[in-house]
Amino acid sequence: MKVFDVIPGQFFRILTGKNRNVYVEILLSLRKAFKNELYIEKDNLVNMFAECLEDLMIPVDIEAELEEAESDMSDMNIGEPQSITWSAMAHLILRRLRDTHWIEVEYKQRSYDEIVTIPPYSVSMIEFLHSITQENTQAYKSYAFNTYSSLKTVLSDDSEDYLYTALESAYMNCNLLLDSLKILLNNIRRFHQILNNSIAANDILKDHFEGYQILVNERIFHPLVTKDSVLRFKIPIMTMIDKIRSNEELRKRIVSLGLRERQYNDPESGMEELAQKLYEIYDTFEGIDRLMQEIQSKNTAYTKASIDKMIYLLNYDQSVKTKLADILMKYYDLDEDKKEVVSSAVNLFRQCCIDERSLYCRSSRKIRSIEPPEKIKIAKTEYPEKDLDDFLKSVQSLYSHKQIEDYMKREFGDRMVVHSHELSITDDKSFVLMLLASMKSGEKRTFYDVEFLEGYVEKEGYQYPKMRFIRKVEDTNDKPLD
Repeated sequence: MKVFDVIPGQFFRILTGKNRNVYVEILLSLRKAFKNELYIEKDNLVNMFAECLEDLMIPVDIEAELEEAESDMSDMNIGEPQSITWSAMAHLILRRLRDTHWIEVEYKQRSYDEIVTIPPYSVSMIEFLHSITQENTQAYKSYAFNTYSSLKTVLSDDSEDYLYTALESAYMNCNLLLDSLKILLNNIRRFHQILNNSIAANDILKDHFEGYQILVNERIFHPLVTKDSVLRFKIPIMTMIDKIRSNEELRKRIVSLGLRERQYNDPESGMEELAQKLYEIYDTFEGIDRLMQEIQSKNTAYTKASIDKMIYLLNYDQSVKTKLADILMKYYDLDEDKKEVVSSAVNLFRQCCIDERSLYCRSSRKIRSIEPPEKIKIAKTEYPEKDLDDFLKSVQSLYSHKQIEDYMKREFGDRMVVHSHELSITDDKSFVLMLLASMKSGEKRTFYDVEFLEGYVEKEGYQYPKMRFIRKVEDTNDKPLD
């Protein structure tokens, strides 16, 4: 079945017009009503839409809305656009939702009260819109553990009635795991691009601690390498798949349950589909090492790039001379209006000088020669590459990995846990070392992990997140399961 065999042709029209931002908020309020009410009464929904419109800080283009709705104002008896009330606007929006088939209006059984129902495709689209707005609350689910548990249920002796359900759950969680890993990899790339566009050290710190640490590191990456370690469950899952493959009687019972639930057309096609799903699960976990190594490599590269760029920006010349040079370098690429603004603000003008000949001799125009220019030999300085290497080494030595590790060892002492408010922050160097130490969380070569807490610490004129530095210990829980 094709998409537009299910979804009406005018369905996406409300999301492409001038009031699309308003309609997104209206649909999210419709979702709230769908979640809370068994029957959505039309009058109550109109009141909810009116309250939503009144609370929105987004201006509503009423004339465009009436034009899109192809309605006559006199037919709706709502007056001029300037005098339309929130209630009338809510009625108009509900009518648009009905005409574009986002909702359906019907009468309640044994009553003349109108109720609003939402078709399944509308529910799916509204949930999709809601999920986009909830990026900051999305967390990684234990997909590897769920796959392992479902396959274990298939092989248990007391789950005869749930064989098909358990196998389908394992297949679904395996696909969700693969999607989650790919999303994680793309997220790291996205933050890497944001890092490339950052022009201030404060922007890097904000994107790292408030964005990357929360959305990527804490919610997805950290669970993948600790409590739901994919590599921990890899071998047990592959072993259980081999057992199911070799047990033909078990596979027949699974297909029989699938036929009973009308998931298969016949036993032969059911056995083929089951074999395909088992192969996909096995193949996913067999090749998952390469994907995990790519994620680890990208995570390490992002952390290193963040530290390197922050060190560069901290040592970058921020004098007026440098900023003026940046303005002049970018001036040529501006359009005429922006050039006019810059010229009027900075008073750029041409420099000239007067000498003893300027008052008497007219300057002669130079005619460009057609002869090719002579080759100019540029004298090479002695040992230029060595000087450059020495300069880079001197900059990198300021905040090298060894400097950061030595600083944290001094702060830890014999303790297993150190809080950020306990660290000795006395100058800019110790402050930067502390920040760089927190950004190295998750690297294999560090001897500690970092747990970010709520709130900030203000100490000696510096402000930084509340954190807990925990010394790593050998964790026996990461050993593969039998």
